[in-house]
Amino acid sequence: MARKRKKKTTTYNGPSAYKRYLSSLRFALNDAKLVTCYAKFKSSELHHMFYNLPKLLPAESCNHLLTQVELKKINKLIRFKLLKEKLDVADRNATIFDIIILYTYSIGMQKRIARETGDRNNPEIDKFKDLEKKFYRQFFERYVLMLVRVTLQMSIPSTKYIAINVRIAAIFKDNPALDVITELSGVNAKKSYVGINGNYRPIFQLGSPDFTIGFRWIEVCNTVLPATHQTKHDSLSLHIQAHALRRLKERLNLLSTEALHYALWENTVKIKSILAYKQYLLLPYKLHGVIVGYMVMDVIEDKLICKTFLFITHNSTPEGDKLKQISGLGKHDISYWKIDRLSTFVNMPENQYPQLLELFNEAGLGELSELKNKAFDVETLQLANLDGLSEYISRGSNADQVQKQEFKQMLASCAV
Repeated sequence: MARKRKKKTTTYNGPSAYKRYLSSLRFALNDAKLVTCYAKFKSSELHHMFYNLPKLLPAESCNHLLTQVELKKINKLIRFKLLKEKLDVADRNATIFDIIILYTYSIGMQKRIARETGDRNNPEIDKFKDLEKKFYRQFFERYVLMLVRVTLQMSIPSTKYIAINVRIAAIFKDNPALDVITELSGVNAKKSYVGINGNYRPIFQLGSPDFTIGFRWIEVCNTVLPATHQTKHDSLSLHIQAHALRRLKERLNLLSTEALHYALWENTVKIKSILAYKQYLLLPYKLHGVIVGYMVMDVIEDKLICKTFLFITHNSTPEGDKLKQISGLGKHDISYWKIDRLSTFVNMPENQYPQLLELFNEAGLGELSELKNKAFDVETLQLANLDGLSEYISRGSNADQVQKQEFKQMLASCAV
């Protein structure tokens, strides 16, 4: 007879949920050097804190374009990041779940102060109300940041993107906890064809997850272009040629597929300037803040197209032309000696080739040596640019309005 499967439990259900919460609370308070506070809470106050624990429900798929296999992988990544990944918050390392626990602590302290002083309007309560808002804001920002990071890992310009919708379930007086619902959906890639040099080439439109509207196609302001190339259009849709995707994979050969697509997003989601060089439009392309090459751009009607990717040593880049000038190395020499690959520079034993390194420095390639001790997996690249990711999220068109509405809901449900 087949054995019955045990029902999986989470932080929020099952007979041991409350015990797990208390254990997490003690650990978080101890880590925050507040462990003595735990013993001063009454059982009713601890239960109140537990009931106010935000419920982060597993992400749901909203359309057939996001498969159950993909959803399972996403939820696994989300759970790991919630419970295990520590990021700097308020000058200390904390997981998103740590922040949630401290959020409930600030709610419990309001109850405790009211009980101990017999004054529900005690000024000390206001301090913990402010702390409650602070922890909620940190939690919400970090949670959305984590979702953007996870969905970017699985968004492929030539296949599909993933859209995000985060909402708070309706709050009732008898059920004060915040139910955080995450809805994800697939967005089909936009493929089209344009005439380039007399041939029709496949191109893919570049997009980005956006928690305020779910998803958006990237637009580039016309004024970003050099004056000589500006058009009558206020903005241009951004596209990449299939050829450019192949060149990225070939020349940034230390990056996994996920890391390649994340780096492409990071370099194109907010283009600030494009360089006019000779007859080319060049977009500097960075890894860990170091220029490793350039996207060759072209304007066709109302589209800005990434035609190909040149490594920084290639001819037709400022550094590559300087290298050719002082060394005599031509296009075929660069390819033959494989100095148009990221791996060549990262793995080069510097002590064996001092003259070659001196040559690279003279050509303006010295910063590439900063990449020798860097990792190029998608997690490392994302963590290296957390500030940039946070800035991208915070500039959502209606982010402030969304947060204010949620703060009102939260405060109404948690008032002392």
